[in-house]
Amino acid sequence: TTKNQAHMNHNMLRLLIFIITTSIAILFGLGNTSFVTTGTIPLWHLNEKYGFDVSEIPNLSGKIAVVTGASSGLGLATASLLAKNGASVVATARSTEKCQATIEAVGYASRCIVL
Repeated sequence: TTKNQAHMNHNMLRLLIFIITTSIAILFGLGNTSFVTTGTIPLWHLNEKYGFDVSEIPNLSGKIAVVTGASSGLGLATASLLAKNGASVVATARSTEKCQATIEAVGYASRCIVL
């Protein structure tokens, strides 16, 4: 089918890119060639889904997450998502008031440490 042919063409293109970039890197000694042995291929990601979806976070029950800067911004959002997915969150903040506000905002934080 057309979909299978497109998939085969895509895989062939990925293989061709790998061969060309590996050859250039090895022949001319350009940069780090560790991708040859580690299995990471340059430009491999071009046709992959971009971004992150919170639905991809697995169940974190039984895990402990230490989140610095959890009193606001990205730290608070991270602590909230980790707690929502079952992690026991240990948050940090710079004052007792911020610590208390963080525990209330996250709702599941097991404790907050004032730094």
